[in-house]
Amino acid sequence: MPKLLVDENLSPRLTVFLFDLGYEAKHVRDISLKGQPDYKIVAWAKKNNHIIITRDLGFGLTYSQSSNPSGIILLRSKIDTIETLQDILHHLHTEKVLSNPEIDRSLIIATPTKTRIINLNIA
Repeated sequence: MPKLLVDENLSPRLTVFLFDLGYEAKHVRDISLKGQPDYKIVAWAKKNNHIIITRDLGFGLTYSQSSNPSGIILLRSKIDTIETLQDILHHLHTEKVLSNPEIDRSLIIATPTKTRIINLNIA
């Protein structure tokens, strides 16, 4: 099971939700990264083998510009409720996207209706 890092633009309740699904999950505030720039969050995630879950589109740019990207899950929804985000994460869990062995190198863009997996390191 992957280890997950929930960004500050998402509720800490998602960390509990992910834990209840069986994942090791931390929120950036729990590791003193609240308010820190994206590159510091990415560096921590890579060093500690965590995949970042965020709504921040800037992480997609960070991913595309990295020669050795970390895994990033970008949650996108027009409806910004905790329930909608939980539904997206639950779908990723039940469809086994979160257990994909390449998730640690992928950018995953997930909406309530679709999931797109981008991996720049696979030939």
